[in-house]
Amino acid sequence: MRILKMGLVFAFFIMLFSSCAACDADVYYIAGQFNDLSIKQHNGLLIISGVSNLDVTEQPLHPVLSHVTDISAKDMMLEIKNDARCLATFEGRYVKVSCSQKACSRPVDVSVMLDPGHGGKDPGAISYNGKYEKNIVMAFASCLKHDLEDAYGVNVQVTRKGDQYLSKYHRLEHVIKSKPDLFVSIHADAFTHKNAKGFGVFCLDDSIGSFQSQALIDGVASEYESNLIKSLANDYAKHLLKKLKGRYTLHSDTPVQMPLVVLRSPLTPSILLELGFISNPKEADQLANDAYVKALSGDIAESLAYKLYQKKGYIMIKHY
Repeated sequence: MRILKMGLVFAFFIMLFSSCAACDADVYYIAGQFNDLSIKQHNGLLIISGVSNLDVTEQPLHPVLSHVTDISAKDMMLEIKNDARCLATFEGRYVKVSCSQKACSRPVDVSVMLDPGHGGKDPGAISYNGKYEKNIVMAFASCLKHDLEDAYGVNVQVTRKGDQYLSKYHRLEHVIKSKPDLFVSIHADAFTHKNAKGFGVFCLDDSIGSFQSQALIDGVASEYESNLIKSLANDYAKHLLKKLKGRYTLHSDTPVQMPLVVLRSPLTPSILLELGFISNPKEADQLANDAYVKALSGDIAESLAYKLYQKKGYIMIKHY
């Protein structure tokens, strides 16, 4: 019995050692200015680049899962093995890039809830040529979901998956219960004058809200926490508008504050996107154009993912 126990203990230590060895990571430390740092992964290559000089201050003596194939003042390229997963984090004045086996590395949990507006008996606005807002935003939400998941590894939920009606209070209740890192409601605007135009982002104002919405959020968070969440929402909105400015027509280049029920969760930064005015023939046609929708969705996904990862202390890695 004693020999058996000794054998089991020995086997345990062998397993522990093997597990630790298998989970070793190749770690690189980079110093520099990181405001414009870009990290992209294309198949087996990891490309780290910036507009200012980057200095690789430390790299593994005996890398197992990666290999530096090229390096210059402003970028470096790593060849990554197929069974490796890469993470980049801010570590004080440095950026730490680690490559470890996928089975051993802990995935970054970043989540977004997309909320295609209207649905079912509520068609929303109607375009000059008879297209319903509920269908336009549903198609856009599907594209944005794909971009966030495939290019950036974001976990995406949607409030509605088909042509179903959800009240604004049901949507608010859904986001409060799910607690995603970000809530994005998607709409398309309309106006009596067909010349009204532009993409806009809405955030919650300082109003108290109705009794019905207050009943859903009462006691969920402190006033301080609620104010912090509203500030974070403005941060997401400002970053997005800055990225889109000059590339798309904006209705306003600053976030618009509105008393919108769906944005009232005190636990989740929440923004509402108006993709454009479908009462404007040009913008209605753009939102029916696959190439335009794909470009706009890609830019929105990149901005949101960048801020989501930054808030968690990670640097976004874009996958091609």
